[in-house]
Amino acid sequence: MNDYIEYYDKNKISPVKQNIDDFNKHINKRIALLRHLGIHPNLIKGKSILEVGSGGGYNSMAIYNLKPSKYTIVEPNITGYNELINNFNKFGFNDNVHFENCLLEDFKNDEKFDIIFCEGLIPGLKDSQAFLNMLVSKLMHNGIVVFTASDEICTFFEIVKRHIANIITKNINNFDDKINILTKIFKKDLDSLSGMTREHYDWCADLMCDAYYQHTFSIKDAIDTLENKHYFMGSSPSILQDVRWYKALPLNSKDYNMPYKSQFNEIKHTLIYSPLKIEKRESEKNDLLSSLCKKHIEIVRSLDKNNNQYSRYDLINIIGKIQANINGLNIHLDKSFEELVEILKFENLTIEDILKLNYLPKCFGKGQIFLSFSRI
Repeated sequence: MNDYIEYYDKNKISPVKQNIDDFNKHINKRIALLRHLGIHPNLIKGKSILEVGSGGGYNSMAIYNLKPSKYTIVEPNITGYNELINNFNKFGFNDNVHFENCLLEDFKNDEKFDIIFCEGLIPGLKDSQAFLNMLVSKLMHNGIVVFTASDEICTFFEIVKRHIANIITKNINNFDDKINILTKIFKKDLDSLSGMTREHYDWCADLMCDAYYQHTFSIKDAIDTLENKHYFMGSSPSILQDVRWYKALPLNSKDYNMPYKSQFNEIKHTLIYSPLKIEKRESEKNDLLSSLCKKHIEIVRSLDKNNNQYSRYDLINIIGKIQANINGLNIHLDKSFEELVEILKFENLTIEDILKLNYLPKCFGKGQIFLSFSRI
């Protein structure tokens, strides 16, 4: 059992619904993602696919339309599993697809798959590396795995919003009442996201899952986990480049992957705010930013859980240090930090205070980053 399943089962939710009224558009968006990851959509056709953690299957149906020879979907959340079955039945997608309502560790199948998908799950687990190794053990030779990474820098503003949500709803016990209030205070935030297809209610519900506190699994962590048997292929957003001449490329995966790790260390500060251009700076300064953002998560968790380990002033102090580390990268970002520090000083933060904000609502990090690797 993990924090996702406990939370989803407790509240009987599967917060990953999408608007798929224009189903062709939905498919084409998924194809665009695959291209970003170096996977031509024709590569799906005729292949055996495993997906773990599909939720209601909205993205799964897009992959199904690319005609794999066999599609196995593992979804442990019973609410999500039932929604998955209903969606596939509604569209008449019943050929060559098999559903399992269980955790990956309980999926008793020795079959190896050509391509494996696992979206929005690994970073929120307590042992992300062990789970990822379990996942790729089901990949055949020359197979491809696609999953998401999400770390302390790219989720900084989501953690900020989570803490604000906890302050505003601390005296509300009913789950629906709590989430309905959050959809009101974060409407401006979510409306600012171009291409957003997820329901606001679902985003707000997911934000309150304790798995968010675990989001410290970076691109570098993913490469470290897989580098001995897998080659990095691509990411979305595409933030890593390789300008090496193909004849000079190392033939072993560890050396092949090494430049991606060092490059990530130089650009990871840009993950904190989505519009930032990918520009390099000192790795030491970025390592400090990572440490500060991890401390920020620790303090927020403590305050949210009322364990009295840290105070509100500790939170303001760590945010001030993060602000100093990234000062001058972007004027909107600077003003957002000024707003954030100001509202955290309020003794009694209200919904009206949040609705008056101008800069902070439009601040999101690069969030979860899709990665693709090929197995030796």
